[in-house]
Amino acid sequence: MFLNLEKIDKNKIAAWAVHGFTGSGAVMGFLAIISILNNDLSGSFLWLGLALFIDGIDGTLARKVDVVKQTPNIDGTIVDSVVDYLNYTIIPSLMIYWFQMVPAGLELIAPSAIFLVSLYTFANLKMKTDDYYFRGFPAVWNIVVLYFFILGTNGYINISVIIICIILTFVFI
Repeated sequence: MFLNLEKIDKNKIAAWAVHGFTGSGAVMGFLAIISILNNDLSGSFLWLGLALFIDGIDGTLARKVDVVKQTPNIDGTIVDSVVDYLNYTIIPSLMIYWFQMVPAGLELIAPSAIFLVSLYTFANLKMKTDDYYFRGFPAVWNIVVLYFFILGTNGYINISVIIICIILTFVFI
């Protein structure tokens, strides 16, 4: 039996490939979690960096192959948001807990607050302006935690920054 290449819908395959590419950001997040559990802070940032790279180009690819038309039953925006919540909220919160980036006694409270506040960020239908700028703090906790790591700030500075970012989340709602 021969494969009839003319009947293969290359546009549909391209659209599914883009969805797979977006989803691979979750795999990068999983590898970041494994690095955290192995006490490898640098490795976890490497995986989060790759996830950020994927997130930075997947939308352009999705528009280029018109995933909305090619895969109408799959909402790429939801796929992207789920991956973003993992990589921008859950994993950085785990890092704050695991690597003790806040004062003792706040290691469960700070990540829990980040989880809750980020839900409102991701669910906010007016999170972005008409020209695609974020209103308030855009829940990029991965970047905040990266700065904690690079600057080597102490737990009291870190919790202060976390509180400020939480407040900024609601400033422009």
